[in-house]
Amino acid sequence: MIRVIALIIIQALLHLTTTATTTAFTFTTLSSTMSTTPVEDTEWGLAQIPSQLPNDRNLVEEEQEEEAVEVAIIGGGLAGLAMAIGLTRANIPCKVFERAPQLRSNSQGILALQPNGMRALENIHPDLPDMIVQAGCEREELVITTIQADGSQQDTIKKTGLEIMQKYGRKKVGLTWHKMQQLLASLLPDGVVVTSRSLVSFQDNEHEVILHLVDNHHHSTTNGPKRTRVRAKVALACDGVFSAARRQMFPDNNNDAPLYFGQLNWATVIDTDKLPPNVHPPSAVHYFVHEGQPRWMSMLNDGGSGQTFWQFRVADPEMALSLSRNKGRGGLGLPGVKETLIPVAQSSCPLVAEAIACIPENQIFERSIVGRRPAATWLSQPHGRLALVGDSAHGMHPNIAQGANSSFESAAAAVTAMAEEYQKSGNNLQEVDWPAALRTYQERRKPKADKVQRWANMMGCSQATGLVDVPKEEMAKMMDWILGGDPENHPSQETMDIIFAFDPSSHPGVSEIL
Repeated sequence: MIRVIALIIIQALLHLTTTATTTAFTFTTLSSTMSTTPVEDTEWGLAQIPSQLPNDRNLVEEEQEEEAVEVAIIGGGLAGLAMAIGLTRANIPCKVFERAPQLRSNSQGILALQPNGMRALENIHPDLPDMIVQAGCEREELVITTIQADGSQQDTIKKTGLEIMQKYGRKKVGLTWHKMQQLLASLLPDGVVVTSRSLVSFQDNEHEVILHLVDNHHHSTTNGPKRTRVRAKVALACDGVFSAARRQMFPDNNNDAPLYFGQLNWATVIDTDKLPPNVHPPSAVHYFVHEGQPRWMSMLNDGGSGQTFWQFRVADPEMALSLSRNKGRGGLGLPGVKETLIPVAQSSCPLVAEAIACIPENQIFERSIVGRRPAATWLSQPHGRLALVGDSAHGMHPNIAQGANSSFESAAAAVTAMAEEYQKSGNNLQEVDWPAALRTYQERRKPKADKVQRWANMMGCSQATGLVDVPKEEMAKMMDWILGGDPENHPSQETMDIIFAFDPSSHPGVSEIL
C-alpha cells in the first residue's frame, strides 16, 4: 500500500496533461464495432486515416498548384509552431502546413509546462517563458485526495511551487492548449502558417523532398479536393501520433502501429465560477484517485484567467469501453456522457460527481488514450530529408505530463542542429547540408526521448493496476533526470533495464491501432 500511495503522489506531482493528437481509428480488437466517419476537429483532432496512400502518378496529374520552400513543417500544432519560431529567428525560411481550417479559438485541454519544456522554449525564443507565465497560471499547490476501496479518503497537500522553483529555477505553469497555440502563432510573421493542408504522401529525393498535400476544406467541381505539390530542401513532420509521414515511413507497421492503452479520458475547460465552490485552491491542482474498482482519476486544475481544467480518466479497460458514448472513438459533446460518468464518481466522491453535473455536456470531450512505441528511426529513407518531430516521433501516454514538454525539447534540438549547419555554410542556403543537420538532431535527441517515451508508457499502463516494478526512490530519480535536475542523480542501470524490458502491448487492455 505504501508503494501504491507513493506512486499516486509522484504521478500527481507530475500532473496529467491532455495534449496528444488522435485521429479516427480501428482497434484490432474492436474492428467490427468502430466507425470511420470523421468528426469535428479539436486539438486531439479526429480526422480519418485513408485506408491506403494514393497513387503518386494520379496525384501529379490532378495537382493544380506547385510551391517551393526551403523548410516545410507539416503540422501547425505546438511542436510545429515552435519549430517555425526557432527557424525564423535563425533566418532560415520555413512554412507551416496545418490541416485544420484555422488555428484554435477554444479547447478542452491544458498544458502542464514543466522546467525542461520551459528551458526548451526559452532556447527557441527568450521571451516565451515570461509570455507563458503571463498567459497561464503558475502552480503553487497540489492537493491529492486518495479514495480507498472501502470509501475512506486521505488528503495530502504539497506546496509544489516553492519546491520546484528551488530545485529547477522555474515553477510549473498551466496554460490552455488554444492559448498556447495562439501565443506561439503570434510570434510568427504573416504567411508562415498555411491552413487547410494535409499531407498525403512524400518523396525523399537526393536534392529535395516533395510533399503531396490535399485541401480537404475546398473542393473543385471536377477533380475533388484541391491538391498542392510542395518542393522543399527538407521537411519536419510535426503531424502528431497518427502521423501521415510516419505511416509512409513504416507502411507495413513493422511493430510501429499506434497503441491504445485501454483507457478513456473526458475533459474540458470551464469558467471556475460555474463549478462547486472550493473545488481547488487558487493556483493549485486538486487531484483525485480512486483505488477501488473501477480505477479512476480526476483533476480540477486552476488554468488561470478564471478558468478550470477538469478531467476524468477511467483506467480499467473493460469499464472504459463500456462508458464510451462513441464505441471508443471519442468526440466532443457526446449525448449521455454526464449520466454515464456521474454514477461512477458519485458512490466514492460526491465532489467530483457534483463538478461533472455542473459542466455543460456539449463541452465535454471524450478521447481514448493513445501513444507510440519508440520508432526505429526518425529519418526518412533513402536520403534523410524528412524527420519526425514531437508526437509523430515519440507520442506517449500523458501520465507523466511530458508529451508537450518532450515535443518542445525535440523542436529546440532540431532548430539548434539546423541553425548550426546553416552557420557552417556561411549562411548560404545553397550550401547547407540539411540531411546532416537532421542526422545530428536524431543523434543528440533520440536516445533520451526514447527513454522518456518508454517510461511514460510504463507509468501510464500502471494506472490500470496501481503497480510498478520500480522503487519510489528510483522513480524520483527518473523524473529529476527528465526535468533537468542533478545530472549525477540519474536512474540506475537496473531501472533502465526494467524500462526497456517493459512491453506495453503485453499489458491488459493495450492493443495496436490499425
